[in-house]
Amino acid sequence: MLRERLHLQRDELGAESGQEAVDEMLSQVEALQGEYRRRRVGLHPHYKNYLFFLTDTDVLPILRDCYVDLVRGEAIASEFAG
Repeated sequence: MLRERLHLQRDELGAESGQEAVDEMLSQVEALQGEYRRRRVGLHPHYKNYLFFLTDTDVLPILRDCYVDLVRGEAIASEFAG
């Protein structure tokens, strides 16, 4: 799918700069990755991958996808409170 989009975009470039084409493609890739993450959650409802935070008094299970967002800076720790 990305190959087809690149070929179409190359044909439509005209006066558009190479950097603009790259930026547009990166935006499309990020959108596809986000859609993939959303769809992946529903693929295997019987299987969930957790990481665990250990505190002095408790063990906190965190879904792997939530943890990844936290590490990437796309989420903040207060979202996991409670």
